[in-house]
Amino acid sequence: MRERYHFSKVLLSSYSLTTVTYMLTAIVGYLMYGDNVDSQITLNLPSGEVSAKVAIYSTLLIPITKYALVITPVATALERELSPANYKNWRPLRMLIRIGLLTSTAIAAHIF
Repeated sequence: MRERYHFSKVLLSSYSLTTVTYMLTAIVGYLMYGDNVDSQITLNLPSGEVSAKVAIYSTLLIPITKYALVITPVATALERELSPANYKNWRPLRMLIRIGLLTSTAIAAHIF
């Protein structure tokens, strides 16, 4: 972005647009199907069809990829702060940091 002070405006407008889009999708879906819709998208899919299996696996895969995208900057910052200058590319330390982040996230998810 050429001018950094526009970032907050772009962020606010993109979140607003996304929120409105989700709300309109929910309203239109309710108007189309009423109360006959199950609580989760995957429960409404026909069972046994290949397209339904692809949709279910895609639904499972999306959070995993989002986790990797979210945790990478955190891991990089921790690696930069915790590793001395001469151990910058020391692979065991990098792996320990990332395994620690994964473990702590799994424990927090299990507790909450």
